[in-house]
Amino acid sequence: DATCRAPTGSGKTLAYVLPIAKMLERAARDGSGGGGGGGAVRAMVVTPTRELASQVRTQCERYCGEGSSALCVGGTSAKAQEDAIRKGGAKIVVGTPGRMKEFIDRGVIEPRAVEIQVLDEIDRLLDGGFEGEIDAVMRPPGTCQTLCFSATISAALSRFLDRKLVPGYAEVVVAGRGGSNVGGMVEHLAYATKSGDDAVGSAVVDALEHYAGEHVDGRVGGQAIVFTETKSTAEREFDTGKRTRRVASLHGDLPQPARDATLANLRSGEVDVLVATDVAARGLDLPGVELVVHADMPKSADTYSHRAGRAGRPGCAVPGVSLLISRPELASEITRLEREAKVSIR
Repeated sequence: DATCRAPTGSGKTLAYVLPIAKMLERAARDGSGGGGGGGAVRAMVVTPTRELASQVRTQCERYCGEGSSALCVGGTSAKAQEDAIRKGGAKIVVGTPGRMKEFIDRGVIEPRAVEIQVLDEIDRLLDGGFEGEIDAVMRPPGTCQTLCFSATISAALSRFLDRKLVPGYAEVVVAGRGGSNVGGMVEHLAYATKSGDDAVGSAVVDALEHYAGEHVDGRVGGQAIVFTETKSTAEREFDTGKRTRRVASLHGDLPQPARDATLANLRSGEVDVLVATDVAARGLDLPGVELVVHADMPKSADTYSHRAGRAGRPGCAVPGVSLLISRPELASEITRLEREAKVSIR
């Protein structure tokens, strides 16, 4: 068993997808059910959001083989997902806690054959109130390999980890620049403005005009994510931004097909700016994003690190910018963020 803490954009997904691929390859060679066709699920990956689950599943299909995995998330047809497991012979299930628990309770997933179970963004899974579902989904310590990943794993997780992992588990820590959990090349800035929604909206528009570039040489680039604390604020900033840019919004009240289409449009370059709640802050790999704007102050240094880590990802053509919209009453909060996130904000 192992935990791994490494900066955003450092390749944590492949750190568990590749071992799963080798496990399936070995099982197929030994005739123990790792190849295509029927057979039990051999690996489970649990993520806090549907969007991250979909992204991880794409990597499973790429490195473990087409049809090797099934997506198990809410908001879409359960039957299609069930068929991918029962009839398609998927050996890996990637999903969110609620749908995974449902499939285990109904016998769609038989966890006793699982050899590797992964909790991706483990701290967010627990902060999001999923501990009951995770308890129901996870196999007991020692019955399979358990791997926990995040850019931010705090001491507060120790009781959970001690209960769920075999004693003596490995702890892998990859240090970022200056001890920061933000990977890639990201510049950290603050944009001073007055208090009030109108002032913040104007500051966001100014930031997009100054720091979000245009497409260059046919590549997808110059994109931005504007993070807000609430869904209502996301919609307000969406209305503000769409006056000058191709803007889309992403938050929990949107139906899943709309959320999927929004991310597809961002990746293809049909959208320049994504206005989102923290549903987009975890794990999403969007190489065209060069600017992250924090329209609302993040609640914690960990939230700041994950948001900022959406910019300047591997494959991004230029260094990223993380821009805090700073109001007079937030000066002490910025100082705290600098100290706790181990970044220099200017």
